[in-house]
Amino acid sequence: MNNKYYQLIQPRLPELAAFLNSGKPASLAAEWLGISGTTLRRYRKQYPELDMLFKQRSALCDDLVEAALLKRATGYEDSNGKEVAPDVRAALFWLQNRRPKRWRNDCAKKKKSGKNTVNIQLSPVESEL
Repeated sequence: MNNKYYQLIQPRLPELAAFLNSGKPASLAAEWLGISGTTLRRYRKQYPELDMLFKQRSALCDDLVEAALLKRATGYEDSNGKEVAPDVRAALFWLQNRRPKRWRNDCAKKKKSGKNTVNIQLSPVESEL
């Protein structure tokens, strides 16, 4: 039994849950807890309740951003009746990094493959434009 975990970390699990709800990464959580990232990784392997807390909070944040992306992507009106313009770039960046299997950008792969290239020849007049 690791007394440091039970003395320093376990009593702070509710506070840690609130900290993680803001979407902050594990590296900041380790600093916030006053332990190294290595120690946090070891504790997550040793104590399933700690690991589950990180996984649940990460999924919760991802789900909230995904829901916001849908709302922003389809457009909406705020409480004053003003139309809010969508800004999905930040949400896409989050999802592409946090859920790459679902949200990866395949454009880079297509460009590298060289397939489906189109050669366009311009007439002398068009090339001067």
